[in-house]
Amino acid sequence: MHHSALRALMPRALAALLGFAFWWSCAAADDRFADLARGPTLHATTIGYAASFDLDDGTRVRLVGIRAPKPDAPPFTGKGEPLGAEAKAFVESFVRGHALTLYADANPRDRYDRRLAHVVRDDGVWLQRALLERGLARVYTFPDNRGRIAEMLAAEDAARRAKRGLWALPAYRVRAPEEAAPGGFLLIEGRVLAQSRGDGPTYLNFGRTWKTDFTVRIAPQDRRRFGAAMPDYRGKRVRVRGWVFEKDGPMIDATHPEQIEVLE
Repeated sequence: MHHSALRALMPRALAALLGFAFWWSCAAADDRFADLARGPTLHATTIGYAASFDLDDGTRVRLVGIRAPKPDAPPFTGKGEPLGAEAKAFVESFVRGHALTLYADANPRDRYDRRLAHVVRDDGVWLQRALLERGLARVYTFPDNRGRIAEMLAAEDAARRAKRGLWALPAYRVRAPEEAAPGGFLLIEGRVLAQSRGDGPTYLNFGRTWKTDFTVRIAPQDRRRFGAAMPDYRGKRVRVRGWVFEKDGPMIDATHPEQIEVLE
């Protein structure tokens, strides 16, 4: 074959190869998220912050499974959070020039009518995982949106061990039970000293004085998500995540088992 003919074929071969690579990345993503409902493929327009941005069909997406810091910039008027600007900049770079496919869990919309979705780029890269791996988000799930949590927890843990991103900052450190303070979304690590039984709420006590020490509460209607029998956490060292509020000392409501990681 003449060199001129080869040169003529090369662009077509390259296009075919790129097309195959694109198809393969989409197929791989489809397989990885087979347990979720595939939604539309869209493009991002305006990035509000790392976990929420506008799409070119006029809707807004909220990334499920994570909580990312918010920047001290419009549309937010309150005090920004550490690394909020950096996380937003990463997402702006991540989505630029790429199509994004949305995958929904059991609850596809929130009360603000935002799409709740996992977002996968046209090259197969999963946005939630990319943020967690860089330490630019924490795992943050709800009872009706818990898909892919094992992978997300693993990515978060790797970033935390390497002290990447927010895990290098004191504001985001994992607290001991005695450091739990109401008013924020925190990760608490400690040993469960006692666990209540009965028909009422299940309480996991981390201190000797339940009226003042840190406690995890599991409501009766939420226990079914923990299995046919409530796990026995007594004596186990666990990592709990959630919003801390005041109720006979600092407390977190655990509505699903993924909020409580058994460490040993």
